Amino acid sequence: METGGAIGKTRSEVWSHFDQIQVGEKRNAMCKYCNYWLATHPKLGTIHLWRHLDRCTKRKPAQIAVSVEVQIGSEKETNDHADNDN
Repeated sequence: METGGAIGKTRSEVWSHFDQIQVGEKRNAMCKYCNYWLATHPKLGTIHLWRHLDRCTKRKPAQIAVSVEVQIGSEKETNDHADNDN
């Protein structure tokens, strides 16, 4: 079992809150705050990881604020592009 750094290429900010764990052929994510394991697969995306962070009781408020800013920033960029199309 390998733990720690990136096993594959990750683009989402959510990965800064998880360690990637390789177990045989499968890759899992382990929350850095509560050590909860979540399954990962390229086709699953990261929404389940974001959902876990929203519900994780071991996270501190300052850590939540950083994640919210990242998500809001991404949504704002998406909305800005949509506004330019009209």
